[in-house]
Amino acid sequence: LRINPYHQKVNIRSGSQRMFTLLDNYHANTIREGIQLHMALERMRSAEDLSKVLEQLHIEGVISEKDQANIKAKVNSLFNHSVFPLFFAPGWEIFTEREIAHEGSWFKPDRVMVKGDEALVVDYKREKEDAKHHRQLNQYAELLAKMGYRGIRKYLVYVEDLNIVEV
Repeated sequence: LRINPYHQKVNIRSGSQRMFTLLDNYHANTIREGIQLHMALERMRSAEDLSKVLEQLHIEGVISEKDQANIKAKVNSLFNHSVFPLFFAPGWEIFTEREIAHEGSWFKPDRVMVKGDEALVVDYKREKEDAKHHRQLNQYAELLAKMGYRGIRKYLVYVEDLNIVEV
């Protein structure tokens, strides 16, 4: 029986990292990159925030200098989609990662934007497209409708393949 020390396989990060990284593992790196991209998008209020957000995540130890360039390229690719710039357009009140309580349950959409009685809800996903993501987004929209919002638009952003789906 041979037991390898854990530190050769697992690197546990504390505080702002909020995750662990399995070293030398392609899938773990893919997950880590997805989480980092999600965190950057979560903090952005406008397109101009990208560099500042990436630098702050680097200072906090969440992303490396090398990862900054990769994430920046992916976000810039998303901005090439016709609808993505709308998620960062001025004039909207933006709520990121805010919980909505309803009938004893908590719901947490990634990004909700409101203007008057209009609402836009965005959820970022690391995994491949799945019908459960559509159901989740529709559930968020139902909650927003109960809050009085009309004209609710719903979008899923798949950060791995840089695809945006309107639901």
